Amino acid sequence: MKYTNCILVGLCVLGLSIPALTQNLNRPSTAGIPGYLDPVTGTFKPMPQVTGTGAIPGTTPTTGTFVVNLTIVLRQNYPSTETYSCGASATTFDTASTLVFSDSNQVAATNTSGIVTCTVRVPYSWALTTPASDFVTVEYSIYGTNGASGTNGLPIRLANHGVDYIQVPTNGTVTHYNLTTYL
Repeated sequence: MKYTNCILVGLCVLGLSIPALTQNLNRPSTAGIPGYLDPVTGTFKPMPQVTGTGAIPGTTPTTGTFVVNLTIVLRQNYPSTETYSCGASATTFDTASTLVFSDSNQVAATNTSGIVTCTVRVPYSWALTTPASDFVTVEYSIYGTNGASGTNGLPIRLANHGVDYIQVPTNGTVTHYNLTTYL
Protein backbone atom coordinates (compact mmCIF):
# COMPACT_ATOMS: atom_id res chain seq x y z
CA MET A 1 0.00 0.00 0.00
CA LYS A 2 2.91 2.28 0.80
CA TYR A 3 4.32 1.85 -2.73
CA THR A 4 0.88 2.29 -4.33
CA ASN A 5 0.48 5.69 -2.67
CA CYS A 6 3.94 6.74 -3.89
CA ILE A 7 3.10 5.67 -7.44
CA LEU A 8 -0.23 7.53 -7.35
CA VAL A 9 1.42 10.71 -6.02
CA GLY A 10 4.15 10.41 -8.70
CA LEU A 11 1.54 10.05 -11.48
CA CYS A 12 -0.38 13.07 -10.16
CA VAL A 13 2.76 15.21 -10.07
CA LEU A 14 3.66 14.09 -13.60
CA GLY A 15 0.13 14.81 -14.88
CA LEU A 16 0.17 18.29 -13.39
CA SER A 17 3.63 19.09 -14.77
CA ILE A 18 2.79 18.27 -18.42
CA PRO A 19 1.39 21.77 -19.22
CA ALA A 20 4.52 23.35 -17.77
CA LEU A 21 6.81 21.07 -19.80
CA THR A 22 5.03 21.87 -23.09
CA GLN A 23 5.58 25.62 -22.89
CA ASN A 24 8.08 27.13 -25.35
CA LEU A 25 10.76 28.79 -23.25
CA ASN A 26 12.49 30.26 -26.34
CA ARG A 27 9.47 32.39 -27.30
CA PRO A 28 9.60 35.98 -26.05
CA SER A 29 7.02 36.88 -23.47
CA THR A 30 5.94 40.00 -25.41
CA ALA A 31 4.67 40.18 -28.98
CA GLY A 32 7.15 42.87 -30.09
CA ILE A 33 6.90 45.30 -32.98
CA PRO A 34 7.30 43.87 -36.49
CA GLY A 35 9.80 45.75 -38.63
CA TYR A 36 13.40 45.79 -39.80
CA LEU A 37 16.71 47.43 -38.96
CA ASP A 38 17.80 49.80 -41.74
CA PRO A 39 21.48 48.92 -42.37
CA VAL A 40 22.22 52.35 -43.89
CA THR A 41 20.90 54.57 -41.10
CA GLY A 42 21.02 52.05 -38.26
CA THR A 43 17.45 52.93 -37.29
CA PHE A 44 14.55 50.58 -36.71
CA LYS A 45 11.72 50.90 -39.27
CA PRO A 46 8.38 49.52 -38.05
CA MET A 47 6.25 47.70 -40.61
CA PRO A 48 3.15 49.58 -41.73
CA GLN A 49 -0.15 48.19 -40.54
CA VAL A 50 -2.00 46.35 -43.27
CA THR A 51 -5.77 46.62 -43.33
CA GLY A 52 -6.27 43.47 -45.38
CA THR A 53 -8.32 45.25 -48.04
CA GLY A 54 -5.50 45.47 -50.59
CA ALA A 55 -5.64 49.26 -50.56
CA ILE A 56 -4.33 51.97 -48.29
CA PRO A 57 -7.31 53.72 -46.65
CA GLY A 58 -8.06 57.16 -48.04
CA THR A 59 -5.69 56.75 -50.98
CA THR A 60 -7.00 57.40 -54.47
CA PRO A 61 -5.37 54.91 -56.87
CA THR A 62 -2.87 56.22 -59.39
CA THR A 63 -3.94 54.76 -62.73
CA GLY A 64 -2.64 54.74 -66.28
CA THR A 65 -1.27 52.53 -69.02
CA PHE A 66 2.18 51.79 -70.37
CA VAL A 67 2.20 50.87 -74.06
CA VAL A 68 5.35 49.19 -75.43
CA ASN A 69 5.54 48.83 -79.23
CA LEU A 70 8.36 46.44 -80.13
CA THR A 71 10.03 45.74 -83.46
CA ILE A 72 12.49 42.85 -83.20
CA VAL A 73 14.91 42.18 -86.03
CA LEU A 74 15.97 38.52 -86.08
CA ARG A 75 19.73 38.32 -86.60
CA GLN A 76 19.99 34.57 -86.92
CA ASN A 77 17.97 31.83 -88.54
CA TYR A 78 15.47 30.38 -86.14
CA PRO A 79 13.38 27.30 -86.99
CA SER A 80 10.24 27.98 -89.02
CA THR A 81 8.23 26.47 -86.16
CA GLU A 82 9.47 29.20 -83.79
CA THR A 83 6.71 31.30 -82.24
CA TYR A 84 7.26 34.62 -80.51
CA SER A 85 5.64 36.53 -77.70
CA CYS A 86 6.37 39.84 -76.02
CA GLY A 87 5.87 40.97 -72.47
CA ALA A 88 6.13 44.21 -70.56
CA SER A 89 6.09 45.04 -66.87
CA ALA A 90 5.98 48.12 -64.67
CA THR A 91 7.12 48.06 -61.04
CA THR A 92 7.19 50.78 -58.39
CA PHE A 93 8.07 51.04 -54.72
CA ASP A 94 5.90 53.41 -52.68
CA THR A 95 8.36 55.17 -50.39
CA ALA A 96 5.82 56.15 -47.73
CA SER A 97 4.00 52.83 -47.33
CA THR A 98 7.03 50.67 -48.33
CA LEU A 99 4.72 48.58 -50.55
CA VAL A 100 5.72 47.27 -53.98
CA PHE A 101 3.32 47.44 -56.92
CA SER A 102 3.93 45.53 -60.15
CA ASP A 103 1.86 44.83 -63.25
CA SER A 104 2.73 42.91 -66.40
CA ASN A 105 1.21 41.60 -69.60
CA GLN A 106 2.19 39.07 -72.27
CA VAL A 107 0.98 38.99 -75.91
CA ALA A 108 1.60 36.93 -79.05
CA ALA A 109 3.91 38.51 -81.62
CA THR A 110 3.82 38.46 -85.42
CA ASN A 111 6.83 37.33 -87.49
CA THR A 112 6.95 38.71 -91.03
CA SER A 113 10.12 37.79 -92.94
CA GLY A 114 12.38 37.98 -89.90
CA ILE A 115 10.79 41.10 -88.39
CA VAL A 116 8.81 40.34 -85.22
CA THR A 117 6.33 42.97 -84.04
CA CYS A 118 4.05 43.30 -81.04
CA THR A 119 2.27 45.87 -78.89
CA VAL A 120 2.02 45.24 -75.16
CA ARG A 121 -0.37 47.31 -73.05
CA VAL A 122 0.15 47.30 -69.27
CA PRO A 123 -2.70 49.02 -67.42
CA TYR A 124 -2.07 49.77 -63.75
CA SER A 125 -3.94 50.96 -60.68
CA TRP A 126 -1.70 51.53 -57.68
CA ALA A 127 -2.70 52.81 -54.22
CA LEU A 128 0.38 55.01 -53.88
CA THR A 129 0.58 57.36 -50.92
CA THR A 130 3.42 59.40 -52.49
CA PRO A 131 3.02 59.14 -56.30
CA ALA A 132 4.74 62.50 -56.90
CA SER A 133 7.98 61.20 -55.38
CA ASP A 134 7.79 57.53 -56.45
CA PHE A 135 9.57 56.10 -59.50
CA VAL A 136 8.61 53.25 -61.81
CA THR A 137 10.76 50.80 -63.77
CA VAL A 138 9.43 49.71 -67.17
CA GLU A 139 10.85 46.55 -68.81
CA TYR A 140 10.11 44.37 -71.82
CA SER A 141 10.75 40.73 -72.63
CA ILE A 142 10.82 38.69 -75.84
CA TYR A 143 10.28 34.94 -75.91
CA GLY A 144 11.04 32.66 -78.84
CA THR A 145 9.55 29.19 -78.37
CA ASN A 146 10.02 26.24 -80.68
CA GLY A 147 6.71 24.50 -81.23
CA ALA A 148 8.22 21.57 -83.18
CA SER A 149 7.48 18.10 -81.87
CA GLY A 150 10.18 16.57 -79.72
CA THR A 151 11.39 19.91 -78.29
CA ASN A 152 8.77 20.13 -75.51
CA GLY A 153 8.20 23.76 -76.54
CA LEU A 154 11.29 24.88 -74.63
CA PRO A 155 12.29 28.48 -75.23
CA ILE A 156 14.98 28.83 -77.85
CA ARG A 157 15.57 32.47 -76.98
CA LEU A 158 14.63 34.82 -74.15
CA ALA A 159 15.59 38.48 -73.75
CA ASN A 160 14.70 40.88 -70.91
CA HIS A 161 15.62 44.56 -71.09
CA GLY A 162 14.92 47.71 -69.14
CA VAL A 163 13.08 50.44 -70.99
CA ASP A 164 12.86 53.36 -68.59
CA TYR A 165 13.12 54.50 -64.99
CA ILE A 166 10.83 57.49 -64.56
CA GLN A 167 8.74 59.30 -62.00
CA VAL A 168 5.28 57.74 -61.72
CA PRO A 169 3.17 59.46 -64.42
CA THR A 170 0.27 61.65 -63.39
CA ASN A 171 -3.06 59.93 -62.93
CA GLY A 172 -4.70 58.74 -66.17
CA THR A 173 -1.57 59.05 -68.34
CA VAL A 174 -0.89 56.68 -71.25
CA THR A 175 2.89 56.39 -71.69
CA HIS A 176 4.15 55.11 -75.07
CA TYR A 177 7.46 53.50 -75.95
CA ASN A 178 8.47 52.60 -79.53
CA LEU A 179 11.51 50.35 -79.51
CA THR A 180 13.56 48.44 -82.06
CA THR A 181 15.84 45.68 -80.87
CA TYR A 182 17.66 42.59 -82.20
CA LEU A 183 17.33 38.95 -81.35
